[in-house]
Amino acid sequence: MEKKKLFNISRILVDSLIVIFVLASTLMMAFRGQGSLASKGVEMFKYYTVDSNILMGIAALIKIYFDIEITLGKIQKVPLWSHLLYFVGVVALSVTFLTVVFFLAPMKIVHGGSYFDSFQYANTFMHLLNPILSVLGFLLFERNRKMNMCWSLLPVSSVFIYAIYYLIQLFIHDSFGKSEYDWYGFTTSPIPWPVFLLVMIGAGYLVSLGLFYASGSHVRKEKTKV
Repeated sequence: MEKKKLFNISRILVDSLIVIFVLASTLMMAFRGQGSLASKGVEMFKYYTVDSNILMGIAALIKIYFDIEITLGKIQKVPLWSHLLYFVGVVALSVTFLTVVFFLAPMKIVHGGSYFDSFQYANTFMHLLNPILSVLGFLLFERNRKMNMCWSLLPVSSVFIYAIYYLIQLFIHDSFGKSEYDWYGFTTSPIPWPVFLLVMIGAGYLVSLGLFYASGSHVRKEKTKV
């Protein structure tokens, strides 16, 4: 019983750290807007980075509440919907991290900047610390929560929904091949944007699937005895 309480307190502390980091980096972005791919005020919400971090912060905050309830002995486990929301947040932040590491940061070098420009100010948290902390928290403290395989598709929804929004505003402003509304530079990169879109969705699902199996979430089918 004591081990279980210590386990719950540990994951409350990790999730609390995620909430604090998300809140701090969001406020830094909102009021200062410093660094690469940053905007002040409401405009910051156009970035998938900001949206994915806020989503993770909300998911972690909700789970803290349920973890406290578990520690106090009021409930037995976190509701499935809260666990799934947390799962979606972790995958969303993982996509943010991978996009920055393998596309946005290297593009900075192409345009004469530094690879590490993408990890300054608020983006130190949003692009690096928050994604790493959320993945570690999920793998360490959310293990063996059994789910149906179909739930591994759910986290891709964040990438898909953002892609629809991004493409709509590109069509509305006729900004294909222009930088004004293509702030991530997807349509001006050497990679054709439809290919990039498919890669993003595919990468999102692979991350989701990887975390799904790594956390022991898959339900093993018992072998039929002959």
